[in-house]
Amino acid sequence: MSEQQGAEEQVATEETAANAPAEDWKSRFYDAQAEARKWEQRSKRNKADLDDALKRLDASVDASAALDAAVKRADEAEAEVSRLREQKEHADLVSAVSAATGVPADLLRGANEDELKAHAGLISRYAEGFKPGYPSDKGGSNAQQAVTVASIESIKDPVQRVVARAKNIDLYS
Repeated sequence: MSEQQGAEEQVATEETAANAPAEDWKSRFYDAQAEARKWEQRSKRNKADLDDALKRLDASVDASAALDAAVKRADEAEAEVSRLREQKEHADLVSAVSAATGVPADLLRGANEDELKAHAGLISRYAEGFKPGYPSDKGGSNAQQAVTVASIESIKDPVQRVVARAKNIDLYS
């Protein structure tokens, strides 16, 4: 029985295959080809879109680098302007203190007005010792008194008296 069933099944499948319409391989090929072309076009369009996006990305990276460079230059310029303003303010302060104290601006040192005035005072006190006097024949009082034996002998300190005698030895000859 089993052989008979196997033979019957084979005959049934052959009849079903004979009754079924023949597959149209040519139309299936063209359908598959059309589908492949559709996906190829989509792929090419996606590739073009990707290339455009990469170009925009490169352009934005270049623009970002240019922007960073511009920001850096602007920061440097602002720092330079700030430094120049501070120098100008200091120069104005020095010239104001110089005008007020009579000390040349080139000699003044200091970071603020108080330091500049203190330095000007030190320079003024130091310079007072170097002021030239007017000659006595022009009405000045800076004339040195003539050294005489009596003036040397009136020196009370014995060491200074001996030094004065040595300096003016020609008075004792």
